[in-house]
Amino acid sequence: MKATSTVENNQVIQNSYDAPGRRDTDGLSASMQKGDPQERDRRVLRTIIFIMSMGLAMTAAGSFAIVLVWPHFWLHLSLAIWIGFTLLFLLGVLRLTSELGL
Repeated sequence: MKATSTVENNQVIQNSYDAPGRRDTDGLSASMQKGDPQERDRRVLRTIIFIMSMGLAMTAAGSFAIVLVWPHFWLHLSLAIWIGFTLLFLLGVLRLTSELGL
């Protein structure tokens, strides 16, 4: 039986994309991404928090627009606010899909 050195047993990982067992396509997609992977994760987390807060605000504004009986001006104003939060929510979803590459 041939003895192997510790250098051969320990595979050195140069960076997070040079892990053993990865396919070439993983390395290609990793090289296409810009910047630090942790910074990308932070951007994705901020986008998810933005989507969550817009969804909550959209729900609250929709409740005010539908449930409460207000004069026409306040009703239309609450509907406009609800539409604004809905558009911001959808913009956040589009931004998240572009960040994740979907």
